[in-house]
Amino acid sequence: MTSPAEPPKFTVISSTAAVLSSALVALAGSESAQALPKDSGAEETVASAASSARLTVAIDGFRNNRGQALVALFRKAGAFPAQVEQAERRAESTITNLRAQVVFEQVPPGELALSVLHDEDNDRVCRLGLFGIPKEGLGFSRNVRARFGPPDFADAKLKLAAGAQVSIAIHMRYYGF
Repeated sequence: MTSPAEPPKFTVISSTAAVLSSALVALAGSESAQALPKDSGAEETVASAASSARLTVAIDGFRNNRGQALVALFRKAGAFPAQVEQAERRAESTITNLRAQVVFEQVPPGELALSVLHDEDNDRVCRLGLFGIPKEGLGFSRNVRARFGPPDFADAKLKLAAGAQVSIAIHMRYYGF
C-alpha cells in the first residue's frame, strides 16, 4: 500500500510547458511517520498521538485498473500541486474494481490539500499530450477541477481537527484526448 522508503526522481515529459503541465507531475514517494527525538518525554508522545488525526482517502472514477494511484498530501499553498517533493506525505495504492484507498496515520491537525495521479503505466510521470493536457487521470480534494491550469490550494483545502478520524472521497477526472 505504501511505496519504497526512497522516493524516485520526478520527471515531466512535454514539448509544451504550459502552466497545467508544470503543475501535474507524478505523485510518488513514501508515506512515512516522523520519529520523535530520543530525548522526548512520554507526555509529549502521548499528546502528539492524541492530537494527530487519521485521514482515509477513498478514490473512485478510474477508467481502468492498470497502474496505481499516487496520492500527495500538501500543507503549503505554494507547493500544491506542482512541487510534489514538498508534499508532507505521499502514498500509493493499487487499483481494484476502479477504486483505490490510502490511509494517512498520525496527521497533525490543520489545513491540507490532496492530489491524486492515476499512473497508468507505472512510470511515476504524468504523461502529457497536446498543449500539455494530462493523458492520465487526476483528482483533488474537495473534487475541484483543473480548468485552464491546476486548481488553487484554497479551493482544494480541508481543515483537519485534532484527533479526528476523517474519510474523504476523491473522484478521478481525465482531461486528455
